[in-house]
Amino acid sequence: LGLVYVNKFMLTDEKFHFPFITVLVTNLWLWLAAVFLTAIGWFRPQSISWALFKWQAVPTGICTGLDIGTANWSLQYLNVTFFTMIRGTIPSFVLVFSMCCGLEQLEPIRVASTLAVCVGIA
Repeated sequence: LGLVYVNKFMLTDEKFHFPFITVLVTNLWLWLAAVFLTAIGWFRPQSISWALFKWQAVPTGICTGLDIGTANWSLQYLNVTFFTMIRGTIPSFVLVFSMCCGLEQLEPIRVASTLAVCVGIA
């Protein structure tokens, strides 16, 4: 939540209207941290083929970047309270789409817990 306020301040009060640049810089720092942790031996990722990387990791990274970038972009137009309420509905959409794609089964406890999370956040 603190990062939301920092982004809101930077994108509105400081007149920095480049939300995708903030995503790029943030992801660059995360990549550098991952390279550092791998170099010193704290983290050993599994090696994957380039085909698997190209068809699974790259689309996931692009979608994540677009998600964060558009969320930052929306902070230019929405207040933080409304932004948090809207973002709080995301688990319900994830549940619906995962059921539509056959990844999850419709179970009352899963629906109840998702609704509790969404209502609790909003």
